Amino acid sequence: MKYLKPALILFFCVDTLMFLVYQTAPDILTTALPQFDIESTGGAYPRLVGNLFLMLGLARLYGGLFMHEQGAFFVSMWSWVVELVYTGTELVHGQFILSENIMALVLAPLMLGWSLVYYRKTFRAESR
Repeated sequence: MKYLKPALILFFCVDTLMFLVYQTAPDILTTALPQFDIESTGGAYPRLVGNLFLMLGLARLYGGLFMHEQGAFFVSMWSWVVELVYTGTELVHGQFILSENIMALVLAPLMLGWSLVYYRKTFRAESR
């Protein structure tokens, strides 16, 4: 469990980097992540996705820095749920292709599961 905090901070860094790239040069990232290359006026959709990444990253940073606080950690767990809901919704509506989203569909549930195990070990033991 000692690696959960650095993992959450690493995901914050990746999310922030994606936000910055999507705000400044969305064409660069859409070539690497083609699922976000959806036609929109003036790159509005990629910038919106960048904002989502920043919000999720901030929630993960908050949970990572304040893991000892139940509420802060709970916020970081919800960020994984939000990512899964977003990806699942886009898959259902045909905006995303399953093969392009394997990483999100694997990493998000793994991180959510890891967080739930930590949550149960840490905060369930305190409430007894």
